[in-house]
Amino acid sequence: GVADALALPQEKRYPQDPEAYNAFKRGQHLWKSCFAGGWRPAIEHFQHAIDRDPGFAPAHVAMASAYNFLGFYSLVKPNLAFAVARRSAERALAIDPSLGAACIEVALAKFGGDWDWEGAEEAFRRGIALDSQNPLAHVHYSWLLMLLGREDAAFAEAQRGQDVWQR
Repeated sequence: GVADALALPQEKRYPQDPEAYNAFKRGQHLWKSCFAGGWRPAIEHFQHAIDRDPGFAPAHVAMASAYNFLGFYSLVKPNLAFAVARRSAERALAIDPSLGAACIEVALAKFGGDWDWEGAEEAFRRGIALDSQNPLAHVHYSWLLMLLGREDAAFAEAQRGQDVWQR
């Protein structure tokens, strides 16, 4: 689930400050209990990582993923959550434009927050092109395709996600 999305395939960039990396990893660990309230301390750790090293792109992606989660589950006012998610993902892309996971978070923020189906689809496609081995990217894209009434494409995309997951 969401915890897996926060475990980026390989961190594209390690921070200059080891404390930033440690805070990021603690946040990932805490995220595993997100449904039991672990999302609060996890976000605090992601923010600490960002504060220690604002150029550490994976921490921005983790923050975006966390806030998209909060928006979709209405644990925070969705408009606020999706806005924070989008800003965080865009910051990650400004640091490293090759981060497919950041594109997926932009897509989710456009999908859930702005109801910008066209913008979301463009961001999903870019994210998947950059990182086709992200199973959740395919699954999340399938949600949009289903919403748009493109059921065959949605099922095919969901199947791609399952195939990647099982590799």
